[in-house]
Amino acid sequence: MARKSDIDADLVFEMDGVDITPDKFVRGVRAFFTLLTEIMEEVCSEDDGVHWRVQVKAGSNLIEAIPDPGAAPVYVEAILDSMNEGVERLENMEDEPAGWTPKAISSLKTIGALSGVNEDDDTSMQIWVRKQPKPVTHRTVARAAELTKWYTDHGSVEGRLQVLSERGSLHLVVYEPISDRPIRCYINEDLLNNSRDAFGKRVEIFGDIRYRLDGIPRSIKAEEIATFPDVGDLPSVADVEGILRNYH
Repeated sequence: MARKSDIDADLVFEMDGVDITPDKFVRGVRAFFTLLTEIMEEVCSEDDGVHWRVQVKAGSNLIEAIPDPGAAPVYVEAILDSMNEGVERLENMEDEPAGWTPKAISSLKTIGALSGVNEDDDTSMQIWVRKQPKPVTHRTVARAAELTKWYTDHGSVEGRLQVLSERGSLHLVVYEPISDRPIRCYINEDLLNNSRDAFGKRVEIFGDIRYRLDGIPRSIKAEEIATFPDVGDLPSVADVEGILRNYH
């Protein structure tokens, strides 16, 4: 494995071992950059993605991801923070990282699955973030497998609509009112105008919901979006009393 002094970039993917075949190398690198892309698309706004350059350090299996000089530092730091937290959480068998999509979790699972499981295969994987090593082992594989098991049911979710994006596929994100947990909602073009009108408001979305096995909703294929009225649009106490008097 590399030492800290061998690491030159803030984000480095390392594959180490005597049995790294071309197929294993390609699968690992592809999974790493899929993971990086998924994190970037969640962190960055529509028009401000970070472009990356790839560099393989001579005589090593160190793959460096280097942001272009013009990349916004705030986005680069946020991507590094997300990568750092996410890899640690899955390796430590904790809950899924905020902002990580199922595809991101599956990509890290692919990386971990390339690690050797016995003395005949000493392959090891780790991601260096800000020159700190983050191992990716079969512990990550086990946790990722748990987090990517789902069941689907028809129903509705409520929350505040705070993200509307065309990046990847057309979707929006609502945040549950109590836990502030994000729920990704996939929409079609027919719901786009409705989604724009509801941006920043509390909504109820109906459709097929994908749940984790512990019952936590993770995404929904939206069929209908209902917007709750703003507080200022609700009747006052005096209005309600007047309605009741007229009723009696």
